[in-house]
Amino acid sequence: MNPVLQGLKYIQAAVDEKEKEEAGEAQPKPYIDIGGLGIAKLGAWHCWERYWKGADRKICLLPKEAFAHLVGGVKAELEKEGKVSASVTSGDVLVAWVHKVRLFNLNSNSS
Repeated sequence: MNPVLQGLKYIQAAVDEKEKEEAGEAQPKPYIDIGGLGIAKLGAWHCWERYWKGADRKICLLPKEAFAHLVGGVKAELEKEGKVSASVTSGDVLVAWVHKVRLFNLNSNSS
């Protein structure tokens, strides 16, 4: 395709997006453009966490059935209490479970 036509299509798409935004019909973008400075800040933060604070990455592997059991159990408890279970994500359940296991291990090691 001709580069000029590609440029015109890009400009027309941007104009269409701007018109939709002004009319209130635009969909929010699923990302934020952080730019070069933002990337540099992110890299510096990761270096700070990794080398000065000693942060380490760990992998937690769970079978699909076990994970579904954890999430289903939490949602069932919330429904039993009359609370909205749709607001609980699988990530929430996983983070809570990891912290619970870690706390249990810390307590069992100290006694």
